[in-house]
Parts: sequence; C-alpha cells; structure tokens
Amino acid sequence: MMADIVIAALGSHGDVAPLTGVGARLQQAGHRVTLTAYDRFASLVRSCGIGFRGVSEPRESSDEADVDVTGALFQFLAPQGMRSLGTALLTALQDTPTDILLLSPFSELAGHPLAEAKGIPCAGIRFQPYSATADFPPATLGGWSAGPTGNRLASRAGLSW
Repeated sequence: MMADIVIAALGSHGDVAPLTGVGARLQQAGHRVTLTAYDRFASLVRSCGIGFRGVSEPRESSDEADVDVTGALFQFLAPQGMRSLGTALLTALQDTPTDILLLSPFSELAGHPLAEAKGIPCAGIRFQPYSATADFPPATLGGWSAGPTGNRLASRAGLSW
C-alpha cells in the first residue's frame, strides 16, 4: 500500500539535505513524498525527485552578514516565532494529502498539533542519538566520550534535568 508521506524539514541546509535522502528512499519504496522546507531549498528538494511545499522564512536579509545569529535564534524560538512557524507550516500543508507526517526537530512544536488535528500519525526524525547509550554521549552535550559507563551516566543526568 502506497502512503502519502510528508516530511516537514524546517531549518538550515543541515536540517533539510539529509531528509532529501530519506524522502528519495521512501519514494523508491513506492510512497508519495512531499518535503516542506523554506523556499530557498526548492531546487535541492526537487532535484532529488521529491515533491516540494515551500514555506517563507520568518526573516530574510539581503546580506547574511547583517544577521544577528543569536538574536535571530532567540526570536525564532520565542513563542511568537513558534506561532509564526506553526502558521506557515499549517498554510503549506493544509491541503496536502498526508497519511503520516515526519518532523525535523524545529518542525515538531507545530507538527505534532497539526498531525493530531488531521488525525494522522507523526514521528520526529533525529540526526543524533537522544537515548542513553554506552557507545555515544548525549548529542546535546557535545562530541566528547566518557566511555561506556560515563556516557550512560551523562545521558541519565541530562534526561533528569
């Protein structure tokens, strides 16, 4: 059975590019895939043979050197930024046939309520391990390793904060 799968990949090139591979593989398996990302990623997504739904970026600058990265991140993560992102995602996907919604980390705050409203399943797609493992430390704590015992303890400590 073929499914209509939507991947919501809002964020930077590093958030979008890996998910084009996921989308291409899902299409090879016989599913219809649409990837939602900022408009500037349209050619990247379409070059992989995946359907594209564009979302306008919350703030655009003609010169990226003019952007205060820290300030832009705080605006993006603030409640108003999340509402703006949610509205943009809802607008882009309201008429898109969807059997399952796959969500990049920045898409999750808006994506979970969207999936609930549509009565469809959704799943977060993570690029780093968030579960306690002996092999790797928690991704949120950087790229160091404290060995098997230390990695598990660090994961448990991080999850309890």
